[in-house]
Amino acid sequence: MTSAIENFMNYSVDSAMYPFTEEQTNRMICSQTSYRPDGYSFETPGTFTPTVRAHRSR
Repeated sequence: MTSAIENFMNYSVDSAMYPFTEEQTNRMICSQTSYRPDGYSFETPGTFTPTVRAHRSR
């Protein structure tokens, strides 16, 4: 069964339809951990499993 997020009409080349490359994923993880280093945890490289912690005001 095709998921709803993958079931849409497009005019792109099929090779350009993959969500993110490995390097794009790494860059997003790096940016997120640099912006808020204690706000998320990542189980393994390339696998995003958010663990959101409450933001404390200073």
